[in-house]
Amino acid sequence: FAGGCTLEAAEAVCGADVDTLGSLLDKNLLRREESRYAMLETIREFGVERLDEVAEGDEIRRRHAEHFLAFALDAQPELVRREQRRFLDLLEDDHDNLRAAVSWLLDAEPEDALALAHALIIFWYTRGHVREGRDWLVAALECASATPSAARAVALDWAGYLTNELGDDGRPLLEQAAAC
Repeated sequence: FAGGCTLEAAEAVCGADVDTLGSLLDKNLLRREESRYAMLETIREFGVERLDEVAEGDEIRRRHAEHFLAFALDAQPELVRREQRRFLDLLEDDHDNLRAAVSWLLDAEPEDALALAHALIIFWYTRGHVREGRDWLVAALECASATPSAARAVALDWAGYLTNELGDDGRPLLEQAAAC
């Protein structure tokens, strides 16, 4: 996990339970910050290196990406409701994990990368991550199928809008959206 995780995420991705996390806490391999668990960066980097060496590495990365895709999709409708701030805060807490998930999905599952980028549009815009949001959307659009679809049109529309927000010309993206 990049930037730590909740117990729920540790369970979903790694099959870890409270006892496992407690053991890691006791050994000072993990620290707890409110409702989140995090590793020291050097220990996390060592874990990432080990993950690259084991056969299950891709499967663990897939479970990580799938967990955060589901998390973002569940949060998406809440971002336009009265309780928006709570969900924005939850997404902010896992911003590094969401970045890691989008990054992995770009190569492994481009359509899921587009779905995740689309789910995070309001988060990125509302929290001032406009350039990052635009860049992830454009990267996902480049990797995903160019077949016209509603999801592609919405992503192109938002990429064009965010590009305009950044002071650049978003018209080519908006024109592509209209053609979908």
